[in-house]
Amino acid sequence: MTAEAPAEAGRPGPPDEQHDADAAGPPADTATRGRQIRMAVVGIAVLIGLGVLARQTIDDDHPSGGAGRGAVPDAEAAQTPRAPPEGAPGLPRSPGAFDGFGRRGQDELGVSDSGRAWLDAQGTWGVEGGQARLVAPEKGRFRSLAVIELDARDVTVEVTATAVRTGCGLVFRYKNPLNYWFVTAVPELATWTVGYVEDGSLVDVGNLGMASTDPGTVIGVRLGATRIEAFVDGTPVAAFDDPTLAGETRAGLVAGGNTPAGARWDNFVATAVASPPGGG
Repeated sequence: MTAEAPAEAGRPGPPDEQHDADAAGPPADTATRGRQIRMAVVGIAVLIGLGVLARQTIDDDHPSGGAGRGAVPDAEAAQTPRAPPEGAPGLPRSPGAFDGFGRRGQDELGVSDSGRAWLDAQGTWGVEGGQARLVAPEKGRFRSLAVIELDARDVTVEVTATAVRTGCGLVFRYKNPLNYWFVTAVPELATWTVGYVEDGSLVDVGNLGMASTDPGTVIGVRLGATRIEAFVDGTPVAAFDDPTLAGETRAGLVAGGNTPAGARWDNFVATAVASPPGGG
């Protein structure tokens, strides 16, 4: 038999030997680079997953779209003050109330500038042109009333009568439609009358003497214990001592059953009194 000569170095071997060499895989450095690329891809995927999870956690903590830590709140929302809801838990509420009626026109008084809600005790009240007005009088009643809670007995209450009509004015010591005090205009006599209704019966207390009933007149009372001081345009004009309904803490606006249309009120202000009038 004739012996085969060995293959020369550097020459490719037979086809079978070449196949075995291909099956042995890529060189070691190529395999290493592949593993590194795979590990980098996995690392990026993990980072993306963590980012999505963190974002989901923030969304869960602020489901209403509120700003999370480090987020910038919506500029318009941050600049728009909102009155706290009436009686909201955890929110201290100072005695008194104030309202400039500067909201849009509506057939209700709604919520005052101080956050307290008005009550249409009798009649339908509303806002027009930045002022309070009587939209429709109470049928079958002598007066229409809108009141607000003050949470204080000893207070100073005043309102500006921007358009004075007979029977319009201020109500105080209000308990219900059958029990309250009032100061109302009598422009034909250039005065204001003071009285109260108790269990549905009218009691005439007196008047404030000659006093302004011009548009823009400020009418007010200062209450303390059983004492009532009435003032017009900041000047005290009369005082009364009467315990009737002295414990009531609501006040507001009043219009008589014969009050012509067109009466208007503005700048209702009620503040707590440090000490009762006259030191009583």
